[in-house]
Amino acid sequence: MSNMNEQIHNLLGKYFSGEATVEEKEAVQRWAGEHPDNRAEFSLLSELWNGPATPLITFNTDRAWAAVDAKIRAQEGNRSRQAPVIRMSRYAIGIAAALVLVLGTWWIFGQQPDMQTLVASADAQQVRLQDGSMVYLKKGSSISYPETFGDTRKVSLEGEAFFDVVKDPARAFIISAEEAEVRVLGTSFSVNTAGDQVELIVKTGRVLFSAAGDEESGVTVVAGERAIYSNDIVSKQANADPNFNAWQSRTLEFSDASLQEVVSALSQFYHTTIDLDNDPQVRQTRVTVTFRNQTVAAAMEDLSLITGLAIEKTGPDHYTIRTKKD
Repeated sequence: MSNMNEQIHNLLGKYFSGEATVEEKEAVQRWAGEHPDNRAEFSLLSELWNGPATPLITFNTDRAWAAVDAKIRAQEGNRSRQAPVIRMSRYAIGIAAALVLVLGTWWIFGQQPDMQTLVASADAQQVRLQDGSMVYLKKGSSISYPETFGDTRKVSLEGEAFFDVVKDPARAFIISAEEAEVRVLGTSFSVNTAGDQVELIVKTGRVLFSAAGDEESGVTVVAGERAIYSNDIVSKQANADPNFNAWQSRTLEFSDASLQEVVSALSQFYHTTIDLDNDPQVRQTRVTVTFRNQTVAAAMEDLSLITGLAIEKTGPDHYTIRTKKD
């Protein structure tokens, strides 16, 4: 059947499984009426699907054809005295056998839960999964997940996200992240697939971090650690960035940090430019401060009060920090 395509495969699968809508049933019937070969193949599939024996589902085409051919010959013998039987060429039967494989595959895999995809195209977004776990997507990232979890809880990530996974000892939570895999039972952590590596930072609990499908090579990463998967190797170290998930928590914390470090973090968080004057007093300033869900203007005002420095808005999304004039 040269004009068979994926759409008709899916329609036939839904038709014979009883899940087709009225419109889909009409589409199958129209297809069957378009050509004698279509009608013959539809009749064969209908008999194989609804007959007393279960169709043989295999990926060996010759064996599939042999099973179909044997069943047809047996049925021809039983009905030879009752009514004419449509005879099909080996080629047509072979295609019908292939369709049986398609329908069988559709029945097996088509019953899996529908996959959902969330893309944080305009801004950071969050989604609560069916098990209660929360996923916070950074802008530009996407996640695919099933509407309902089965024996495992598996999702796929592109970009960066922070996960707060509900504990379930009976079902691991698995994240496919490029060529790496993250496996947990319940914890909170950040995963970033940007660039040519995958980064994992654990906030609470512990996580198994490995190459995809290779748990034995995995490394256990615990709270306060940062791990990198690159060139088929997982390495880890202490996490030196307390603000790794500031985009999600909307909180920036600094303890005796250099002003340069603070300015760098604020610039990235607020997508703005902050320049430091070359005055040694400015460059040597140390800062201890916490910013919680503030606007950039409010953060600049707080920073000025804490440091005693002048902060001037010198353009759209542009600030300059200098010593105050007497």
